[in-house]
Amino acid sequence: MARTTKTNLVEPASTFVGRDDELEALGALFESHARWVTLLGPGGIGKTRLAQRFAAEQQASYRRAGGVWFVDLTSADSVAAAAAVVARVLRATGPATVDERLARLGRVLIVLDNLEHLAEALAGPLQAWVRAAPSVRWLATSRRPIGFEGEHVFTISPLARDHAVALLLGRARLIRPIAEAQVDLALLGEVVDAIDCMPLAIELAASRTHALSFQDLRARLDDPLKILRRRGPSLRHGSVERAVLDSVTLLSAAERRVFALASVLRNGFTLEDAEATLVGRVDIDVFEALESLVRTSLLRAQPGAARAVIRYSFFETIREVASTLALDEPDVADVQAAHARAFAARARDATARVAAEDLENLEAAFGRARDLSTAAPDAWAIDLAWLAIGLEEAGSAAATCGAAFERAWAGLSSLGDRSHPAERLALRGRVRLGRGRARRALGELADARADFDAAHGLFQQAASDPAATAAALAHLGELDDVQGDTAAARRGFEAALKVLQGAPRGATRDRQEADVRRMLGHALRREGELAAARRTLRAAAEAYRRLDDAQGLSQALYELGVVDLFDGPPAAAMKTFDEGLEVAREGDVRFMEGTLLNARGCCFQDQGDLPAALESHARAAQILGAIGHRYREASALYYLATAHTESGAFDDALAVLAHARRRIEPVRSPRYAALMAACAASAHVLRGDEGDSDAARDELSRAHEARARVPGEPALQAGVYVHDRLVRRALGDDACSDSEVLADAKARVEANSNDDSRFALRLLRQVLRGRFAQSDEAVLLVHDGLDWFRAPGMQDPARLPARSPLRRILSAFLTRRVDAPGDALSIDEVIAAGWPEEKIGAEAALNRAYVALATLRKKGLRGVLVRVDGGWALSPATAVRWAGTAA
Repeated sequence: MARTTKTNLVEPASTFVGRDDELEALGALFESHARWVTLLGPGGIGKTRLAQRFAAEQQASYRRAGGVWFVDLTSADSVAAAAAVVARVLRATGPATVDERLARLGRVLIVLDNLEHLAEALAGPLQAWVRAAPSVRWLATSRRPIGFEGEHVFTISPLARDHAVALLLGRARLIRPIAEAQVDLALLGEVVDAIDCMPLAIELAASRTHALSFQDLRARLDDPLKILRRRGPSLRHGSVERAVLDSVTLLSAAERRVFALASVLRNGFTLEDAEATLVGRVDIDVFEALESLVRTSLLRAQPGAARAVIRYSFFETIREVASTLALDEPDVADVQAAHARAFAARARDATARVAAEDLENLEAAFGRARDLSTAAPDAWAIDLAWLAIGLEEAGSAAATCGAAFERAWAGLSSLGDRSHPAERLALRGRVRLGRGRARRALGELADARADFDAAHGLFQQAASDPAATAAALAHLGELDDVQGDTAAARRGFEAALKVLQGAPRGATRDRQEADVRRMLGHALRREGELAAARRTLRAAAEAYRRLDDAQGLSQALYELGVVDLFDGPPAAAMKTFDEGLEVAREGDVRFMEGTLLNARGCCFQDQGDLPAALESHARAAQILGAIGHRYREASALYYLATAHTESGAFDDALAVLAHARRRIEPVRSPRYAALMAACAASAHVLRGDEGDSDAARDELSRAHEARARVPGEPALQAGVYVHDRLVRRALGDDACSDSEVLADAKARVEANSNDDSRFALRLLRQVLRGRFAQSDEAVLLVHDGLDWFRAPGMQDPARLPARSPLRRILSAFLTRRVDAPGDALSIDEVIAAGWPEEKIGAEAALNRAYVALATLRKKGLRGVLVRVDGGWALSPATAVRWAGTAA
């Protein structure tokens, strides 16, 4: 009987998720006359499923021709066996007639699935088939390229994150019912991130949800190989470990050894890093081995962002397998030590600059060197010092750097100066300099000054590094600036520039000069010398551009934007801040991302967009708090309080100011002490509750006391002066007319304009015009006892039952909103707030929490209670006002 069906394709019954871009790209490849395309990727990434989907979508195109055929070569163990399978599917009478059968089929699409184990042996026969049948289109799936002329390799990536979440949820719902209220998309995102968004890993993770909640599943993914497997008979894709080991069998013994030992390197390593770690310890050329790992999809090779070189990385599930195999290697400890030495040498090399991409390797190297130094402190003291320096250069958090420098200093102190005293002194100076910078970021300014002074003395004693000496002087000048003595700061910066004249020309000196000019520009800006500040900062920015220094450039652009904000329309400043923010994000400079978001918030305030200002300041405070930069965090909190004050949310403003003062208290900054006290004085007098008048006068006294310690900043003086007039006017202590008060304040601010003085003037104008009071309809109004709330747009209040978990949960959100602006409550914190001492099973607790959140949103908080970074928070763009009476 003649065969009428022109396909043997049976697409799986399960839904297909994502991959739209890949399907479109495959279609474009074949339309551009590609005859053979190999889908390449590691086991479990979804090659077969994608090939099946593409073939299914192509059936209509091939129905009038030869059709679409799927050939599974998994079980074929030889070329002859593979040819026999192809012949059987195509209804050829034997392997010898495959060529003839292909020619008769005409235009046809053939999918060859899983041919990696025969790729090398099949290269010749496959090429012959391609030549014999020009009308046939071939789509193959493999873990390594076939390697013949005309092959188009199409590398498969993991699923996009949202598609990975959708796949996990869909597969889990096939196993057990999951209500929408139980779905925490942020938690699901953490699960798929932990397994690299790999389809097989997602399928295996979902198979465990019959007995595990998503929270339990996430916790157990710290040991993924145990959880990412199916129970029962071993299947080809029964576990991630099996899928990876199937690829490992394609390697030679020497290549398998490199695969295992390369797991010592962290993600984002270069060929140079691998050679420094492995050469002399493996019996194969390292590059040849890495190339083989890439060809078999066990290792990724991608261009690096910070340097124009290829960087290698593992998928984490593949690394887990490699790390397990490494435990059986007898010299893995030697390789780990070599890795630590290699990255210490990288940090020490003056011709190379450590990049943010090196951070994971540096953290691992420092940890190993620290552990090894316990038994051999003298042998590792120098390496520990250089690794600490590398951690700082790569952008590690201030607290991490501080601890690393503390450990490095202890090692150097016990080592003494038995050899190369000048070099040893200079290294000690660099460690003290680094520890000082970490302490400065953490707000420990007195300790930071002691470190900078000590570093300066060590550099002078060594007399070998003018650039480092200049850095110590510049940092001392920076502390003077923070503490309000801009004249002393300028002297320090000028002395640093003079010392730098003795340093050899090159990138190190250019970068140091740019740093000092940036600091000098900041001091000039503080003093109101805006033209000089702009010239100095532009020179610094151009130097950073030439050096491709993302951190320095983002800092210089921030300073230039602030000069624009002081001396021009907010739109010009916003443009500069936006450029700086793009640079900071591309370079992963987190503290500057937060600082520039804060600056954008100031622009929004100047433009009258208070909701956007509140969002920007809160996000900035969250980022800066997370990385432990207390001074910058306190700054963001202060500006968040100013936005709350302008919006009429005086309770929020005062609470955030209290939080900001706690963060900045160790810094002893008279500038921010004056600004915060002046803002608090205005917020108190505008709130007008009992006792606020005395509080306003007390705050005003503090503001004047603090601003007297910053005589060189005219804009600060003007801002405090305007707050003073506002408070005295509100309290009836000023006999002048409204027009006289406004004219005087306006003249002061126009002569000494910046965002702080303009903020004070805007408050005064609103008060004098009687337009400050904000209607209750524009805020989240909350009863003091949490009996009810009324969100913006609601006519009637939403009642909260007595002793209801909803009250406790809302209270937790309100507390977090003030104590840690921008931070979210995790689902565990929601559970703890709602049912603080109740023992509940994990599933029941999650269900209760999601129901409570959904109920609060349905009661009116839908636009106020929002998702933030893996949890929930009250939007900082919504003002909160407390009410003591019944609604």
